[in-house]
Amino acid sequence: MRSTIRFDAKAHCVKDRYLSLIQNQIIRHDPAQQSVLDALENLHQTLTDPHKQKRKTLINGLYLWGKVGRGKTFLMDLF
Repeated sequence: MRSTIRFDAKAHCVKDRYLSLIQNQIIRHDPAQQSVLDALENLHQTLTDPHKQKRKTLINGLYLWGKVGRGKTFLMDLF
């Protein structure tokens, strides 16, 4: 069963949402997730950059791989 997580209304990017959950003691920071957060943030900026959209730039996706229970789905839900 999935639970609903409410984010800070000012949290627009993945990192801000993640930090909001840490500050509200909903989750604990996991250093192993930091590189994924950086990659998701970079992908978000690329997708929302109007200059890149006008140039029809090829945008690479992101593939997450890891052991069960490491937070892959959770991080994608933040995205």
